[in-house]
Amino acid sequence: MRKIISIMLCVLLAAMVLPITAYADDGDTVSITVAYTNDIHARNSNDDYNRTIGFPKLKTIVDQENADLLLDAGDLYHGQAFATVENGESIAQLINAVGYDGMTVGNHDWNYGEDQLKALEAISACPVMAGNVETDSNDNFFNTDYIIRDIGGVKVGVFGVVDPEVYGATNPTLLKGLQYTDMYAYADKMVKQLQSQDCDIIVALSHCVDYEKLASTVSGIDLLITGHLHIELSTVVNDTLVVQAGEYMQNVGIASLEYSKSEDKLISAAAKEITYEDSKAYEPNADITNLIAQINEEQKPILDEAVGSTSIDLDGEKFHVRAYETNLGRVITDTYINETGADIAIENGGGIRSSIKQGSITKRDVINVAPFGNIIVTKDVTGAGIKEMLENTIDLGIRNAKAYSGESTDWPSNDGSYVQIGGMTIKYDTSKPTGSRVISAMVGSEPLDLSKIYTIAGNNFILADKTYPAIASAPIKSEYTTCDDALTKFITSIGVEGSINNQRMIDITTPVEPTAPTAEPTQESSTAPTASTTIPATATPTSPSATAPAQGGTTANNGSTAPTNTNASTAGKVATGDSQSIVMLIGIIALSLCTILTIKRKAVEKQ
Repeated sequence: MRKIISIMLCVLLAAMVLPITAYADDGDTVSITVAYTNDIHARNSNDDYNRTIGFPKLKTIVDQENADLLLDAGDLYHGQAFATVENGESIAQLINAVGYDGMTVGNHDWNYGEDQLKALEAISACPVMAGNVETDSNDNFFNTDYIIRDIGGVKVGVFGVVDPEVYGATNPTLLKGLQYTDMYAYADKMVKQLQSQDCDIIVALSHCVDYEKLASTVSGIDLLITGHLHIELSTVVNDTLVVQAGEYMQNVGIASLEYSKSEDKLISAAAKEITYEDSKAYEPNADITNLIAQINEEQKPILDEAVGSTSIDLDGEKFHVRAYETNLGRVITDTYINETGADIAIENGGGIRSSIKQGSITKRDVINVAPFGNIIVTKDVTGAGIKEMLENTIDLGIRNAKAYSGESTDWPSNDGSYVQIGGMTIKYDTSKPTGSRVISAMVGSEPLDLSKIYTIAGNNFILADKTYPAIASAPIKSEYTTCDDALTKFITSIGVEGSINNQRMIDITTPVEPTAPTAEPTQESSTAPTASTTIPATATPTSPSATAPAQGGTTANNGSTAPTNTNASTAGKVATGDSQSIVMLIGIIALSLCTILTIKRKAVEKQ
């Protein structure tokens, strides 16, 4: 009886499966998998610190997911020294090897210039689709408006469109002779054109600000892959699945589309992300890994190329750039003004990661100074906001100096937010109350006008830092190249000599005269570290000891206060000759007592 029941159950299960198998075999429903990325910014290798998946694992993921298409929504070619030292060509090689099918353009993909972007398109064999980018003569700049793929008998059309709102986020000198036309009108035209070519599914790529407006305004898009906002997104707007995979290849997006031929429509659309944590289960592709190693090896001579020279050491030591002005800080901020034409420039001490020794300067030196791939941005800020920034950074420099020297245990959590300044000359008095230390401030040759609007340049991190609220809250005006790329160009074309001696922060605090002692002290107090936030232009950087250098002591020949090292364990005091004699006498007496006690104890033991 049990055997009969078992046989009947097997027959029943088979009967349940057969219709499904027949349905799948007749080819009515076609599954289409689209892998997508955005805002990679030239991140290329698996990186646990930055949680980057990297191209070797991306290739494995795409293969194991059986992706029919691999697409990108822009800002792919620029952002790391790995890319910038070869004007993006290293990334183009990886795009070709991984097998991208298409992309749209992001604002930073223009950073090498329009001719180089065309060259990268050719090297990568990945068409750039952004048909609403036109020349001034109304010709399409890119050669490819769309691609069509036949996947299991289903025609999939893909086009790209870029948002005019991101036009201003690009260095304007790179877009001369180009214009972005209406995004919505162009997208609607492309949908109709692809529909007229019997495309069953339409995919749009867009580097855009308002994805909701694009999806709600233009009907007929089945999948909208977006970039620029650096967010993780999967939502449905106007029957369009809208997705975005975050940033820096921390995720790989996978969209799954199901199309019914009998119903002649898309019956389901869903998206998931393979996260950095998920990617740990995937082995890196050996061919892509070897290609990256080969590129890194080929780049070694490029990184060792001399781009300029310096007559003195350029000070980028951590405990210096976070407490006072240094000559390297001057070079960097002058770089930003040169790159952007801004009135004022700032660089956070935490963004300066190395010094540069006297002599030849190589690309490697520059990358060691600015390794993060941060970009330069500009904002418009009132003079009052600039004054707030000056007061806040002077106060932070004072607190940093005291913490580094051991004079204070109040270690600021935002110590890296102290800024180097360009385009200004500031006189300040540290004896004044917090918020009232700036005595005078000049922007160029004119006094700072609290009601005037100034353009300030800095890296994208510091201009969003809440240590400086007026600057952080201001919208970005324009975006430029990476900090290391701009610094390389500045050193090559202009050089550092005009910046290194150009002091901007001038401490006019009146020194406090020491009071003569009324009686012979047993200990002599040393002068407490000053809170000066300047350093001589010609000062040689020194490696920080276990305690950071204080900022008091000897006076350099230019009148600035040179740093001296103060051991925090002495609590600001040193022993005099008399006190040393007393300490020595006490030690001798103590040793004698110990000897006598030992002799007595041994005598007792013998008894």
